[in-house]
Amino acid sequence: MRRRRGWHWAHLRAARYGGQALALTLIACGFAGASWFVAAAHAQSAAPPTLTGPVNDFANAIEPGEERDLERRIRSLQQASGDVVVVATVSSIEPSASIEDFALRMFENGGRGVGQKGKDNGALIVLAIKERQVRVEVGYDLEEFITDGFAGETIRQVMTPEFRNGAYGAGLALTSGPGGRGTAAASCSASKGEI
Repeated sequence: MRRRRGWHWAHLRAARYGGQALALTLIACGFAGASWFVAAAHAQSAAPPTLTGPVNDFANAIEPGEERDLERRIRSLQQASGDVVVVATVSSIEPSASIEDFALRMFENGGRGVGQKGKDNGALIVLAIKERQVRVEVGYDLEEFITDGFAGETIRQVMTPEFRNGAYGAGLALTSGPGGRGTAAASCSASKGEI
């Protein structure tokens, strides 16, 4: 059987130009997909706000007087024990997928961490208003004193009742520092609670 030469060359020409069009389409889709991937990765890696002191009320959820009292309590605890407690309120944990991820990244604090350098004696209490969640992260040095069970119980029995009434400052003050029903780190140790 004899092939027709014209058909063969026409087929190759169409394949060549069609292949180029297909290649250009795939490249365009690749760039679009890559830019979506980069945007999604950037959104996931958006850093939480930087912690600058014992009380970081990014959500403006704590009354000024309560904030001063809370800071005084935390500084008293630090003077007495050397342990560092930081409280942060945020409106939302978005774009993070979970409060666990958000709190861990906030605890890392841009590489500075929470606590004294080399001692791992920091504790972070994060309150996310929109998600109605509380998360506590603890440095390794405090984990033997603040168990997950103790932290969870403190969140459920001490903090949450106050938070449900909108008394965020009071709920945080009850667990932070001398005079509280728990210790400053009582709210700690990788525990999660919902308000």
